[in-house]
Amino acid sequence: MKVAVVSCAPGQLLVDKALWMVRGFEEAGHDVQRCHTLADVADADLNCDLLCFDQHNAGVSHVSLTQMAATRRARWVQVWRDLIHCYTDRPLDKQPDYPVFEAFWRSLDLLLLKEYDVIDRMPSFGIKAAYLDQACPADMPACTHHTRPEYDALIYGGSGEPYKQRREDAATLVKAGYRVLWAGHCTVPIPEGVEWHPWVHPMELPALASRAAVTLGVDWRQASGYTSDRSFLAGGMGACYVPRVDVLSYGSEWAWEPLAAAGPALQAASWSYEDPEALLECMKQATVDRELREYRGTRARERIMDGHTYRHRAERIVELIEAQTRGTNEP
Repeated sequence: MKVAVVSCAPGQLLVDKALWMVRGFEEAGHDVQRCHTLADVADADLNCDLLCFDQHNAGVSHVSLTQMAATRRARWVQVWRDLIHCYTDRPLDKQPDYPVFEAFWRSLDLLLLKEYDVIDRMPSFGIKAAYLDQACPADMPACTHHTRPEYDALIYGGSGEPYKQRREDAATLVKAGYRVLWAGHCTVPIPEGVEWHPWVHPMELPALASRAAVTLGVDWRQASGYTSDRSFLAGGMGACYVPRVDVLSYGSEWAWEPLAAAGPALQAASWSYEDPEALLECMKQATVDRELREYRGTRARERIMDGHTYRHRAERIVELIEAQTRGTNEP
């Protein structure tokens, strides 16, 4: 299949995740090109079978894309990597991005989302949607598990207002005497006692995660079926990843194994928690046993590399669009 990936030019992106998708399609055996302008899109529509748009306007006027879609020849899909239903106190059609991109979403053959609880609502708005999560680059380096790491926990990500839970969990760890390193763009002050580190590129995360016993994951929302790709990045590097997951409480020592397929965050998890008490119990076990941390991290890396790289996502996109062409819900 000939595929075009449409995105902002690499120099305009903090992290060129579109390149990860390009490589995923290439690893899956497809002929791939990149597009950054309307002229590129018009040419790709004539010469490719599938156009895969990055989120938002993909670096191109979404108004112009909507007009162009009316006469398109190829199949068009968009991969939306972030939340659409951000604020739970507002209906879906009142979310910040919805009125901006509604017309473009309606024009697509398929909008690919990572929010389970949004998929079923999209048809009522005239939008064809399916589930597709993010992934980990296949060349993600592995982190190292040290017997005496410099920090007990690494937190990676922003500290802004939507991440109140992230700040609270960091404060819980500091209060309990744990050494916490926070790496990211911190627009809201992080808790006292937490050490700050500048943001690093995701491919540099293994070196940073190697300095801590545990990598903590606290998303904007935990109960929407949404998982940040930091889960797949952390699992892919083999870190001892401990996410906050509302739907499952931390149980017995091996509870994570049979539950690992229950949700995206747990594919990457070494332990999981849903409240401060469970977080401290996870930390207690993880920080005293380097071999167990390494074993669970290695198992997570195997799961991610076996089923959650960008090649797997590219294959899934092709499956979904081929199933839609046949008029079926699943391949």
